[in-house]
Amino acid sequence: MTTLLRLFILGSLAYSGASQAGVLQLDGQSREIEGVTISKGAEAQLGSSRYSLTTVGAGLRKKKVALFSVKVYVAQLLVSDPAKFVHSLDQALASLDGSKAVALRMNFLRDVEVEKIRASYQESLIRNGVDLTKPEVRTFLEVVEDGGPATAKRDMIVAGHRLPDGSEQIVYENSAGQSVSINGTVGFVKSIFSIWLGQTTDSELEALRNLLITGY
Repeated sequence: MTTLLRLFILGSLAYSGASQAGVLQLDGQSREIEGVTISKGAEAQLGSSRYSLTTVGAGLRKKKVALFSVKVYVAQLLVSDPAKFVHSLDQALASLDGSKAVALRMNFLRDVEVEKIRASYQESLIRNGVDLTKPEVRTFLEVVEDGGPATAKRDMIVAGHRLPDGSEQIVYENSAGQSVSINGTVGFVKSIFSIWLGQTTDSELEALRNLLITGY
């Protein structure tokens, strides 16, 4: 099945649209991690809405391979309402309800196969009790798969915001700069962001989670 046909079929459930425009326009510089510039904030274009985001945390994602840990990507967490973001491991994910928009920027330090990306996301979603059969969650995973592999020195972005009718939308931008919007029900954004801010049994992901939540 081709990508366009798959997205057409998924569109009847939750798919909103695709765009070539960049989701984040980074603003200012606060520091570097592994040679990756971490901005103080960004302007986010999510659908027809534009948000000013502030960086609240950043860190390095490693992955254990055999006896070694390899560096995978540098992650940067940004929110629209930083005063409402709770820098607590137990409350950070829930506190996203206080922000109109949230984004996670991942600058990859190596190429990563899309199968590994999807498997990692799916494992985290299951660990956090997210129902993978929900149309918007299933569509998100399909969009990730169709988005292709991660490319070294390129960004992948996952962003979320609330729509005027109270529903929620996730915007996924792949390494080629192509973005797809996925509409979902209330709680959709927190479900997806549980991948990074929720519970995990992966010690390396936990280390990143702590940096994203408690600051950098």
